[in-house]
Amino acid sequence: MSAFCQRANSCWKCLVYRGWNPVMMGTTRQLSTTLPLQRVKRKQSAYQPIVPPFYSYGSTHRLMRGKSLQPENNYGPLVDLPDYTYLDGRPTPLTPEQRQKKQERREMAEQVMQYMQEIDTVKRYAIEKKQKVLDVERHLQSRKLKPKS
Repeated sequence: MSAFCQRANSCWKCLVYRGWNPVMMGTTRQLSTTLPLQRVKRKQSAYQPIVPPFYSYGSTHRLMRGKSLQPENNYGPLVDLPDYTYLDGRPTPLTPEQRQKKQERREMAEQVMQYMQEIDTVKRYAIEKKQKVLDVERHLQSRKLKPKS
């Protein structure tokens, strides 16, 4: 028996103390922590996305299609698709959440249009002001410069 414990034949500390080496003995059990990482790298190199490897499920698919990576539960078949479809092809009615999103998008589009109109108005005003200044300068020059006849 060993000086470490009473279970000399089953304690791994005792076996290692006696010179037993599991690597040299040719055991078949191995633990590899890099194998899953290699699989992820292989998977990534198949279609070359520029994505960090450990995002949530579906983020690579979404990034390849130009959508956001972390959409805060605003995507997916449970959110985007209707709950049912009619067999005759009629459109399904919108859910309250879909109506709310549609209303928010409409309000956002109206604000964008209003801001664009304001920008166009300011640009038009600046052009008109510049034109008035040029007209005044031309008028003053035309009054100063007259033929001698």
